Amino acid sequence: MSQFRPNSTPGHSFLRSAASFVIAVAALLLLSPSLAGAASSLGQTRAITVSPTVTVGSQPVGLAYDPGTHTLYTVNQGGSGSVSVVDTTHCNARSATDCGQRVGTVALPSGSNPQSIDIDTTTHTVYVADTVKNLVSMINTTTCNATDLSGCSETPATVPVPSGPVNLAVNSVTDTVYISILLGGSDTVSVLDGATCNAQVTSGCGQALKTVDVGPFPVALAIDQDSDTVYVANNGIGGVGNTVSVIDGATCNGTQSSGCGQVQTISVGEGPNWIALDARTHTAYTANMGDDSVSVINTATCNATVTSGCGQKAPTVHVGANPWGLSIDQKLHSVYVSNNWDDTVSVINTATCNATVTSGCHAVLPTFQVGGAPEAVLTDPTTGTLYSANEEDSTVSVVNLATCDGTTTSGCRSVAPVAEVSSPFLNPPTKLTAGVAVDGSTKTVYVANLGWGTVSVLNSATCNAAQRNGCTKPAATIDVGGEPGGIAVDEATDTLYVADLRGSTVSVIDGATCNATDQKGCGRPPATVSVGHGPYALAVDEATDTVYVTNPSTSGGGDTVSVINGATCNAVAQSGCNQSPATITVGTAPLGIAVNPTTNTVYVTAAGENAFTNGGGLGDTVSVINGAGCDGADTSACGQSPAQVTVGTAPWGIAVDPSTNSIFVADNDAGDGPASLSVIDGATCDGADTSGCHAAPSSIPGVGRAPNGIAFDAAADAVYTANYQNASVSIVSVKDPGASRGAPPREAVGSLPGNVALDLSNHTAYVTNSVNGTLSILSIAQSRTK
Repeated sequence: MSQFRPNSTPGHSFLRSAASFVIAVAALLLLSPSLAGAASSLGQTRAITVSPTVTVGSQPVGLAYDPGTHTLYTVNQGGSGSVSVVDTTHCNARSATDCGQRVGTVALPSGSNPQSIDIDTTTHTVYVADTVKNLVSMINTTTCNATDLSGCSETPATVPVPSGPVNLAVNSVTDTVYISILLGGSDTVSVLDGATCNAQVTSGCGQALKTVDVGPFPVALAIDQDSDTVYVANNGIGGVGNTVSVIDGATCNGTQSSGCGQVQTISVGEGPNWIALDARTHTAYTANMGDDSVSVINTATCNATVTSGCGQKAPTVHVGANPWGLSIDQKLHSVYVSNNWDDTVSVINTATCNATVTSGCHAVLPTFQVGGAPEAVLTDPTTGTLYSANEEDSTVSVVNLATCDGTTTSGCRSVAPVAEVSSPFLNPPTKLTAGVAVDGSTKTVYVANLGWGTVSVLNSATCNAAQRNGCTKPAATIDVGGEPGGIAVDEATDTLYVADLRGSTVSVIDGATCNATDQKGCGRPPATVSVGHGPYALAVDEATDTVYVTNPSTSGGGDTVSVINGATCNAVAQSGCNQSPATITVGTAPLGIAVNPTTNTVYVTAAGENAFTNGGGLGDTVSVINGAGCDGADTSACGQSPAQVTVGTAPWGIAVDPSTNSIFVADNDAGDGPASLSVIDGATCDGADTSGCHAAPSSIPGVGRAPNGIAFDAAADAVYTANYQNASVSIVSVKDPGASRGAPPREAVGSLPGNVALDLSNHTAYVTNSVNGTLSILSIAQSRTK
């Protein structure tokens, strides 16, 4: 079984359903790659290990397993669609010696968009739903399996179904295939008689299908064979949905239709995307991508014959970002949840979090790392293996569950401790922690909370890698209103600058009276200065007393950088805050900014159409601005067009090493491919000398998926990237950028890490975890990469 996902296009594959769209847009808008502009470093104290993988077809989105032949089938959405056939005999937790095998392939009809897969071991049939062709393909597993590929080259038989089949599930007891239909305004489940329509018998394939009306956007199904109940997860659209429909399989199956018009409904979390059942505890679990949760449903009181509990809303468990798929291993008492935007799998203990026992439902769940954009997950209890279909990597991860399950966590990810900075009363998707900056002079960490219009104030002396007694709650909170994202500190004037994405202003806060030890000024309304549309990232040049602010044109009005005179608009002097700053036109979607004070040069990344669907523009570049004629005191050259450097796809974060005149750029690639780090030679590409700006920068590959925040530590010659879509921070040695190297090591942090700031005095890195209102606390080991 797998959930509906339309064919992706480069740069936007993470916008995968109506339920996840709002969060995806918020993620694009809140993350300021170089909000503080501070150089920083991390140490490898929580290294991530990666399980073996087997390469399959392009963009695997679903899995099915035949234990009789030890065959794993993957449905692959990329290209024209295919099914891969994997021999698991020596590609499992006990023996991974043959994971490099050449897998078998079943070609589907040309132009297919396969969405889901399931298997009927009784009729030896693999069923594959195709949303574009409106077909279900049927593969004969007796001649297409791990040991016999003779039939894999044959064209599978097909059966036409209503428009938009996105998922299917098989009841082998009644030989019935249930197919969810959501396109064309249908919102139904079609019922196919598998006894007369399978890979070997097709006499009934031409018969009219029975139809069941269910909730809006039905995307996933699961079958409880004990009670003969079909559960359908309705993802919803436009705020309508978030339910599970309950169908009586005894009266609505391949041969019976009397009960097909009678459906019960359960309310669940936002955007249910997958559903799985634990018959032992009479519990159904739904992965809710809209609010990063799993709903826990009591199937003993809501099934085909007992409906007393159907009208209740199921309780939820918080998991990782964009939970996609589910698999239950009864032997290990575990639910495994793939977190599509974290590249992780969360583990729920079914003994302490089920329909009747909820003591473990509020625990912080263990996780383990898998490949890029995991979707379907499937467990094989006989070998203790979890298989994860990684859509981004076109691989399947092969994970040993012996040391990471509901009760044993020694082999799970060792995640950095966190500080709570957002409100505990808000749901995770509304917290949206964004920028972070450190004021070393007052030992204060400032965190912008985009979701609730505030800035949290933490004491770095009591909340750091060595001491965390001050991490339980902020020392103070500043109400700035709007949607605060970018944040930067000018230690020379003791001023905090905070960009409001919604209000197109920058708040100017007195750090002398609102810091870790003195909060008397935290309640005062801050002064503001008007800037361009949607101010995003900030950088301070203390040498010229200038604040630079990027303004992306997400809805018109710019692609500019505002130039604020910090001498007349700071914590004490505010006569210039009412003046309109000068602006510089830069590339499309400027998301990152950094200053080299040695050469008086400002560097601005332009992510272009790969970050925002605004029809193009100058993207995948870095603008090079001469600060000598464009700063707070002298704006005479701000109207000049800056030089441009072409870098990797969708550049976000940027950092500068003034000692070597190197500029490091995180090529985000919108999470859709291998990320890298571009290295620009500032000696021939700065404000005064642009002769080398047209040369292709060197590139360091292997950075984690979708790097956003970026920081540089001169002591360790290392760049650190907050990898937004795999819950990690990469540590990239840049001592010799042209040297051959393997993938940089990564450390485990929270969900959707967006930005990094450093406090070198206490050897601590602070990383914002965007949607859950926390700040990861990492120890800096400055000598590690030397």
